[in-house]
Amino acid sequence: MTNPSWQADPSGRHELRWWDGQRWTDHVNDHGLTSADPLQPFTPPAATPPGVAPIVEPHTLQPPSFEPPTIAQPTIAQPTIAQPLYPPTVAQPTYGVPQQWAATPPPLAPNRTPLIVGGVLAVLAIGVGAFFLLKGDDTPVATITTTIPETTDVVDTTTPLETTTEVPTTAPEPTISGDLLVAVLPTDADVPAGWTRYSDADPAPTSRSGPGTGFCGLTNSVGRAQLAGSTAQAYGPGWDLPDQSSFMLDLYAFPDTDSAASFLTAILKDANSCTGNPVSYTISEADAQWFSDDGSLDATQWSVEEQPGATVNKDTKAAESVQAFVDQRYTTTLDSTNYAVTGTSVILYERWGKYVFSFSLYGRWGYTGWPDASQYEHQPTTGELSTAADLVRDSVLKRLAAAGLI
Repeated sequence: MTNPSWQADPSGRHELRWWDGQRWTDHVNDHGLTSADPLQPFTPPAATPPGVAPIVEPHTLQPPSFEPPTIAQPTIAQPTIAQPLYPPTVAQPTYGVPQQWAATPPPLAPNRTPLIVGGVLAVLAIGVGAFFLLKGDDTPVATITTTIPETTDVVDTTTPLETTTEVPTTAPEPTISGDLLVAVLPTDADVPAGWTRYSDADPAPTSRSGPGTGFCGLTNSVGRAQLAGSTAQAYGPGWDLPDQSSFMLDLYAFPDTDSAASFLTAILKDANSCTGNPVSYTISEADAQWFSDDGSLDATQWSVEEQPGATVNKDTKAAESVQAFVDQRYTTTLDSTNYAVTGTSVILYERWGKYVFSFSLYGRWGYTGWPDASQYEHQPTTGELSTAADLVRDSVLKRLAAAGLI
């Protein structure tokens, strides 16, 4: 069994478990629903090939955008282990929006009722006056012998009613921009002291598509949001966590709730469009940067197999939510040594009114070929992502409310 595919779960706990071509992963499937359940803890290989060590230098990672981040990695010349940086970034499936918040109602239209009532009363008053002027009394008109000259003017003694127009008290909603979204995203003051910032927010992320960019090689979350009518998008800051994973929150604004809901529908469809048929492609070391060296290995090619998936998340207080994941398995051979590593992103999309939040947690695990790489390994879980999201969600919701956006 060498080809990656869904197979009967050897543990017997689930119907299916994903085989990535070399080992059983934590992704399981029951009745068509995908979730994570570790089969057994990973034991790093004992082999210590000469020359190459994992990454360790500072890095720059774009919000879950499935493209390789720029990372400094292990040095080939010496076996010092450098902290692994981010692999091809997965087009940030920015999935999610804060919970317990409704969309801001549209500004009230000017109240036209006083004008209508005033007009009706004025017409009634004129009609009543004319009635009494023309009706006279009950004496038959035929008994009157004097004719009224045609030039006689009838004086209208009714006083016009004054009317007032009510001015709307609801201020117009501010124009939504990427800069405005960045202003409400988490800051260092909103996260635990142990989190280390590795990237800044981006108020104008780029739409991309293709292998290593979006789910199943399709359009990334920014492009998918724009296709759904998004009026503004922002990648949030990124933080490295003590457990070797990385967290990020992105935010998308839409003109209405229907557009925001259609975005989540598209994400769910895209992520499941290649189930059981992983996307395969190659990427150079110059782009992947799994090794830290002087650039002499930039021409090395990595083979990548990417398997995403997504399900509707019902355990949420948001209007609706989608839980997604992306596994990217990298393999190559260098100086007769086989190297492999898996990068996993777990992503939570939440819709709050016409805003969608995308919480993501990224980790690297399953190292083969590097010596002592286990200290850099961490396979993120949906539970860990949920805990991290709970730490920053409320602060963002409060800022949105203070800005008059929800």
